[in-house]
Amino acid sequence: MKRILVVGISGSGKTRLAKLLSEKLHLPVIHLDTIFWKENWQEEDSQIVEEKIRDSITQGQWIIEGYIEPLSRERVVRADTVLFLDYPAYAALWGGLSRWRQYRGKKRPEMPTGNTESLGLKFLMTLLRRDERPEIKAAIKGFEAKVVRLKSRRSTKRYLAKL
Repeated sequence: MKRILVVGISGSGKTRLAKLLSEKLHLPVIHLDTIFWKENWQEEDSQIVEEKIRDSITQGQWIIEGYIEPLSRERVVRADTVLFLDYPAYAALWGGLSRWRQYRGKKRPEMPTGNTESLGLKFLMTLLRRDERPEIKAAIKGFEAKVVRLKSRRSTKRYLAKL
């Protein structure tokens, strides 16, 4: 495992898992939020985002964590392992609420300046409906041989322990 892609709906713990994997495997972590967002929740230009991601995935070793959509298949192609945190809605909701409780009004360590953690109804509904899941499934379709589907936090802990 030299190029690991960590995907899952919001609140599933992608960042936390990437950090734990990095400590265990001594691989650098690339947080997609630092590529997608500029200061104060301003979206980065799409061309710059594409260039930064292309530069990142051409490196020999990495853990990339964050949002994935069907247009980001190049990341899936380059990864040797895709960890899909496919948790139930209540687990993602719990994760999202826990993250908000920990960082509310502050920025998370992996985020650019001014991007403070907040919680809104739209985000809560996204978690409950698992709105991002169809896009994730579309992005990894055809690469099932390299996908490790983890269905709970407990199964993720067991997976980490085996590494």
